[in-house]
Amino acid sequence: MRTRTSNSLTDPATQVCHLGAVDPERAAVVARLEILEAWMAKGTSEILQLREMLEELVKPWRKESANWDTVVECAKGLVREYFRLSRDDLALRSKAEHIVWPRFHAMRVARDFTPLSLDQIGRRFRLGDRLMDHGNVLHGLRALKERAEVCGQTRATVERLADRFAMLTGLRQIKH
Repeated sequence: MRTRTSNSLTDPATQVCHLGAVDPERAAVVARLEILEAWMAKGTSEILQLREMLEELVKPWRKESANWDTVVECAKGLVREYFRLSRDDLALRSKAEHIVWPRFHAMRVARDFTPLSLDQIGRRFRLGDRLMDHGNVLHGLRALKERAEVCGQTRATVERLADRFAMLTGLRQIKH
């Protein structure tokens, strides 16, 4: 494939930025997508190669991106540190309150700061030798919400963890 040289006036990414796109990286992707669409319209036989390029360009904006795995792991780490648990404690198949409630808090932080579905969050948590599903996550979020409504200490913990996570990661809470 031929590489294209450009200057700032004719580069499509720069043109998109000047048209009001906020994120220059995203503008570059949009520009490259337009180039790929033009190539495909010409009937180029390199469609598989173009598809691979397209997949690579879109990867950072996918929900299943590895970046969300990192965010969920950070949430678990914050909760483990806050409740002074070991790395394996959140994964224990235990119903002990000192294990269950921190796990619910970690799920809450993951839900608040990622666009992941309940099932996707569940797959990032482990109970012993099995993964959790959306039902486990939904139960945990509801139980934590109910407890926070009647217990000021739990409500303060939820807020404190969210504030700390936002401060550490620079992420904003997502309204689902």
